[in-house]
Amino acid sequence: METSSFTLSAVFENPETASVVFEALSPETGGRHEKRSSTTLSRHGKIVVVAVSALDKKALRASINSYLKLFDLSVTALEVI
Repeated sequence: METSSFTLSAVFENPETASVVFEALSPETGGRHEKRSSTTLSRHGKIVVVAVSALDKKALRASINSYLKLFDLSVTALEVI
């Protein structure tokens, strides 16, 4: 079966902010809840990269939406702090 994939790269103002977002997203990757998709997370300085691979487009869309929400929540929380 052919897989679908998506990569999101987010550039933050500084490496410290990227590190906080990376640490916030880390627990969500590689868990047992990822049955039809897999996610890798990496950080390079002030860039956080999320790469999602899925068995079908529905699973890919669900994973993308989840990570976009987590990114938004992390950034919003940092703005409040």
